[in-house]
Amino acid sequence: MVYSPGADITHPPPGSRGRPSFTSVVGSVDRDGAKYVSRIGVQTSPRELIEDMEEMSAVCGCAAKFT
Repeated sequence: MVYSPGADITHPPPGSRGRPSFTSVVGSVDRDGAKYVSRIGVQTSPRELIEDMEEMSAVCGCAAKFT
C-alpha cells in the first residue's frame, strides 16, 4: 500500500482580526487510492505552516494501517 498524503491551510482575508486559519490533512488508506481519511484543525497563527501537522498526519497514517 502507498500512503498518499495531502495538506492545506486557508487563511481569512487580509485585515481580518481575530479570525482563525483552517487546516486540513488527508491521506489515502487503501491500495487503490480510492478511500481517504482526513483531519481538520483551527489555528490562530496566520503563518503558512500547519502547527499540528505531526499529530494530524499520525492520525491519518494510523488509520491507513487498520484498513
